[in-house]
Amino acid sequence: MQTLASKHGAVLKDWARVTDVRPRGEGPGSGVAVDVRLGQMMQKTEAAAVTTFTADKAIVAAGAWARKLVQKSTATKGVLLAAQPIKTTVAYW
Repeated sequence: MQTLASKHGAVLKDWARVTDVRPRGEGPGSGVAVDVRLGQMMQKTEAAAVTTFTADKAIVAAGAWARKLVQKSTATKGVLLAAQPIKTTVAYW
């Protein structure tokens, strides 16, 4: 899926901690701004500079961290996400 997304213009960033997702402007269709700290995904330090990416749309695939991100996000401040992460085994044969 990453290859397909890249072929269609998606920008994929590994080791990036998303710190905020917010509207880029007023009204529908104004796009989004995503603030990230590159290289800081696994570290507690906040020393890295924030980089902001802008786009028409953003897909946040935060997994188990989605609830925490939504609660901290400027656009959804205070919203409680009713998602509960679970541990599961996926097997193919």
